[in-house]
Amino acid sequence: GVRYDIDWDSIDWDDLQSEDMCFTNTYTAAPYEAQASALFQVSKTLTGRDWTDNDSFTFTLTGEGNAPLPSSEQCKAVVNRNSTTTTFGDTDLTFNAAGEYVYTITEDTGSIAGVTYDTTVYKVVVSVTDNGTGNLTGTTKYFKIIDGVQTPVEDPVAAFTNTFNANDEVINFKALKRYVDTSGATQLADGQFHFTLEPAATDNLNQPVTTQAPMPSPEGCNTTNTAGGEITFGHITY
Repeated sequence: GVRYDIDWDSIDWDDLQSEDMCFTNTYTAAPYEAQASALFQVSKTLTGRDWTDNDSFTFTLTGEGNAPLPSSEQCKAVVNRNSTTTTFGDTDLTFNAAGEYVYTITEDTGSIAGVTYDTTVYKVVVSVTDNGTGNLTGTTKYFKIIDGVQTPVEDPVAAFTNTFNANDEVINFKALKRYVDTSGATQLADGQFHFTLEPAATDNLNQPVTTQAPMPSPEGCNTTNTAGGEITFGHITY
């Protein structure tokens, strides 16, 4: 503590006003800091077959409002055969005020043949409170959201499960680009033309067709030609 000595004999009590005796203390709690890797954790389970060296699954971390986040690169996390658990970087996140900070963790849809991707949304709530002794403290809770229904999760991990179904039929739409330069000056080059696959609204008789037609991943719906003219879109699973 700090001690102050006051010369009471030097004070002119007749001229002293009440406001001159007003003292103001300011209280500020120190921020709550936590590593992103401790707050946000993911695990992956693959059923129906063993992992392969080509299996890779990606997850995305987002925050609501003023919730602090790692860098954009660290808001993506990947698991594979060698590591089926992951976190979102090692950044220290700083929470400067008491309140609830809300995050979501989701799995990116991929294109591994025969694999059904997990569409579960995990909500992570970091509750920051002032302990009254000069520090902000925090607790973290996980919630699972399936079809709009939210339920609490006991373990603080976003656990995703993907299922491989060997009975699924997987195909690729392919096409061929013919390119003719009558002058002979140029030839077809890789990536020279861009192509997009979209679901049709009607068939060749102008009759409505299903609106639930399976499609490749968004990346697989767009492609370019090879120098040989081949055009291949992403996997479609039926």
